[in-house]
Amino acid sequence: MKIALVSSIFVPGLGYLEEGLAKVLAGMCHEVTVFSSWHYPFHIRGSQRIPLHTDQTVCLTDPRLSYKIQRLKTLFKLRSNIISLNLKKNILSFDPDLIILVGVSDFFPLPLINKRITCKYRMYAFIGQNFDMWHWRQNRNEINKVYSFLVNYVIKGFMFRKSIKHLYKLVFYTPDTEVIIQRLIPKKLNNILNRKKINISLGFNSEDFYYMPDARVSVRKELNINADTVVLITATRIDKSKKIDYILNSIHLMGREDIVYIIIGFIDNSYKTEIEKLIEKLMLKERVFCFPFLTNGKLLEYFSAADFGIWLKSGASIQQAMGTGLSVILPEISTTSVLLTEGLNGFYIRKDLQSTLADVVSCYSFDLEKRKQIEAYNRSRFSYQSVLKQVLLS
Repeated sequence: MKIALVSSIFVPGLGYLEEGLAKVLAGMCHEVTVFSSWHYPFHIRGSQRIPLHTDQTVCLTDPRLSYKIQRLKTLFKLRSNIISLNLKKNILSFDPDLIILVGVSDFFPLPLINKRITCKYRMYAFIGQNFDMWHWRQNRNEINKVYSFLVNYVIKGFMFRKSIKHLYKLVFYTPDTEVIIQRLIPKKLNNILNRKKINISLGFNSEDFYYMPDARVSVRKELNINADTVVLITATRIDKSKKIDYILNSIHLMGREDIVYIIIGFIDNSYKTEIEKLIEKLMLKERVFCFPFLTNGKLLEYFSAADFGIWLKSGASIQQAMGTGLSVILPEISTTSVLLTEGLNGFYIRKDLQSTLADVVSCYSFDLEKRKQIEAYNRSRFSYQSVLKQVLLS
């Protein structure tokens, strides 16, 4: 099947949803072409910006499996809202059997969301909205509040209404998505929305994320960590909203010397400096390891070396870690509620992080068989391979 994947931003190696879908669909022997822009996510800066190429072919492990990337010239850009030239023309030239839109909350896919195109092509949209991003305007200056209003109530509302009317299926991959969309559409569209919606969880590529027993040994040797030391890990874009300071204080208050913490995803901002000072103040320098963003390959190794992942806010890296069979410790909020079967593949923070960690770590010892059981359970529920089979058969 020929599949067009439309995403306003597409950077190979970042491991986001759009890349996961492209790789998995190609791995399922579909002919995949990605249509995207030349732009990066706003938080990727400077030396982290690898060169982007037009008409690029990305080869997977098996040389027979690959996907193509076509980057389109930008006509207009306002922050994350991008309008590119010739999107419709390129899609019609490719003539796909299926079109997948990764996000419809900006103007990039707008030329495709009309009756003429959607009557000719089966079109799905993957949509993820979170309340923690929805309310970001409350803590910003007046100019950003106005911009946020325009994005949320004008651009997103317009795009969601058009998508509900014209697209074949709407795939919601966060629990908040449907509630947010319903706030932006008239009630008369609810019946159509109910017929077209599919609720799933954001997942991971099972070919990229799996448990590597050898990495547990090699990474611990590289970092000089004993085999019986409990290793905690957080991988995400590190900013103040991720509450890394709270995690560090909780580890410090436990007063245990047999716990190590790995933090992945630092960027150059004031919060990075704040965390470095806090690590020194709490005298945790020998037991906390800080890294910038890592490739999926390195991330896989560090997840395999760890015993528990900790996140206080939702993010794609949670599911990637779960793909390696890593037990996760999460807050009990709407965006994580679909992930955990408590005690089986992770634990909720019930009272506070310190007491939860103390309870979990006190009775922990590494069990290879249990790790593999968690890995198998998570792959059956959250891998893109499983998710896409469910979606494409609907």
